[in-house]
Amino acid sequence: MSTRLWTDTARDYLSTYWWLAILRGVVAILFGIALLARPGLSLGLLLLLFGAFALASGVLAMISSISLAVHHKRWWAMFIEGIIGVVVGLITFFMPALTALSVLVLVAVWAILIGVFQFIAAVTRFGPAAHGWLMAIAGLLSVVLGILLFMYPGVGLLSIIWFLGIYALAFGVDQIILGFELRHLDEWLQRGTRAAT
Repeated sequence: MSTRLWTDTARDYLSTYWWLAILRGVVAILFGIALLARPGLSLGLLLLLFGAFALASGVLAMISSISLAVHHKRWWAMFIEGIIGVVVGLITFFMPALTALSVLVLVAVWAILIGVFQFIAAVTRFGPAAHGWLMAIAGLLSVVLGILLFMYPGVGLLSIIWFLGIYALAFGVDQIILGFELRHLDEWLQRGTRAAT
């Protein structure tokens, strides 16, 4: 990644608000643990937890991207990812009578769209290069798992819970790694500058 893409203001922002990524990761991990620790959740409770996770994660993504918009031209992928999370979260809250099949479709669509924009964010290098490959893999995995849910709509509620739980844990770890990399962004940029000279 060319360090010219980063202004001093953007660099200061990222190295100051690294905790937003970590907070998003912690929310995801807590959601994943809640699902995997109680795989016998009812459909209604699953919707409530998933909606809260999608909404919280989406809001944090939008806050991060809007704050960065004036500093970096490639903020839009994270913003769209945030919008998707907020919309899906609101759907679960305002449509609590969804059937198991509807929940599966909703989760599959969410996973595919989130994965697509995570991958776009990675390939446009929205973040440290060392983290880009991890974000790209996470995005592709999300898309693949979403497609699998569409291909096998007969899977039960337990399978959906396991899918969401494992995905949330992986996503949470990914975000926490990103957060710590952003915290040390100055050091990363300085190494890149020295390597380029």
